Amino acid sequence: MLAAAVFGLTVMAYLVFLSHGPPSVAVLPWLAGSAAALAAMIVARLLGRPTHGPLAWILLGQVLAVAPDLALAAGVAHRPWMNVFLGHLEIGNASGGVIGWLIVVAVLAAGYAAQPTLQTPRTPD
Repeated sequence: MLAAAVFGLTVMAYLVFLSHGPPSVAVLPWLAGSAAALAAMIVARLLGRPTHGPLAWILLGQVLAVAPDLALAAGVAHRPWMNVFLGHLEIGNASGGVIGWLIVVAVLAAGYAAQPTLQTPRTPD
């Protein structure tokens, strides 16, 4: 259910942002947000912390990455300080563009999947 909601919101937001420019402008923040969330989940697992609800982590990363676009839709122009949102304005300057970010997300997803799942011990009721 959550997966369908995240997917639906992502597609809907992508279509909205697609109307504001080329596809790379629309998709790069989503990929950066996904990459940041996957990296955070990997670090959490390495520190011995469980990562419940990975799709929620990814959705949060994506929302953080597109926050300046949400502000733009509300009439706030892009400003350099908006780079605090996962480098929002500089994402497009990274080498590789969309393909590069897809590779980064794929590598991080594989790294997350390769880590052993941490089980939270259940306490008797």
